[in-house]
Amino acid sequence: NQTTFYFTNMTPQLGTLNQGIWEKLESKVRDWTRQCDTLYVVTGAMPTVSQDDAVTYTYDNNNSKVAVPKYYFKALLKRKKNTFSSIAFKFNNAYPVFPNVSQYQMTVTDLEKLTGFRFFPKIDASVKEKIVDKDWK
Repeated sequence: NQTTFYFTNMTPQLGTLNQGIWEKLESKVRDWTRQCDTLYVVTGAMPTVSQDDAVTYTYDNNNSKVAVPKYYFKALLKRKKNTFSSIAFKFNNAYPVFPNVSQYQMTVTDLEKLTGFRFFPKIDASVKEKIVDKDWK
């Protein structure tokens, strides 16, 4: 757990995002861990988007440049016995538009298309292409 507090694991996130809807999602993730055998969570930040590849920077306390992410994401895979279920979320690094975490959800497949990353490569594509709502209450 100590390694999560290194500066290399931190990014500049808007306070209203971090202390609002992002915190709500992290609380849900903690709840979901109690509903399954295993919960895999991939969290990331993207400094660019397809329509805007310019990187914005800020400066840390040592006056070093730090890239400011355009958005943050989470991809989750839940295993209960031998059944898998997935969901993903994307939040712009801006004041949240919607009050509910569910309004930011997407399929893992859609997040893969957006980010260019492949999540959970050994899991059948059919699991990543849909969200089973009852699994994420």
